[in-house]
Amino acid sequence: MTTFGEAEDGTLYLATMSGSIFKIFQSNVVALQLHSFDGYTANGKDNLYWRITADPAIVKFEVEQSLNSTAFHTAGEIPAGSGQTHYSFTVPAVPGNRYYRLKIINGNGTATYSAVKKLTGGQQEDIVISSIHQGNIRLRNTVFLEKVNLLNALGQILRTYSNLSAGTHLLPTTGIRPGVYFLQCMNNKRDSKTLRIVLR
Repeated sequence: MTTFGEAEDGTLYLATMSGSIFKIFQSNVVALQLHSFDGYTANGKDNLYWRITADPAIVKFEVEQSLNSTAFHTAGEIPAGSGQTHYSFTVPAVPGNRYYRLKIINGNGTATYSAVKKLTGGQQEDIVISSIHQGNIRLRNTVFLEKVNLLNALGQILRTYSNLSAGTHLLPTTGIRPGVYFLQCMNNKRDSKTLRIVLR
């Protein structure tokens, strides 16, 4: 269990049951360290990945999970590597909604939090990439998708495909160089699912 407090000058602090106290910086500090934080569900597992600015001040990351978006617990932790900028973490998926956030801990005891990433369902099969062939991504979805974004590894949107009804669709990737990309699929409830793809 953790407790939050605020000093007279507006500084936020976090106290744990073990007696540790962390000073919490505002979100502009997170933006400088954390470039992207996303995830997707596959084969019964939630796969989380993030990219940071290489910062020797960061000592570790704690991945926190919640089933109600309010009460978070630590699902695991990963030490920060010297000069490393890309990280990933995998946890078994459970039915229903799961909410994840990163706790970024620095060597001086300060900590910052990422935005919350929501994943829905267990082993999701409502959106499937059936093939990638001749410059097209063949996407099969059983739910209406309001928007599908093609993202690069930096989280930048390269293409947007809108209003995809349930069925099979060919998403053109003409002009996109070979590499690893992500499809961020959002329904009209703003729930999202992100799929990793490799264009060759």
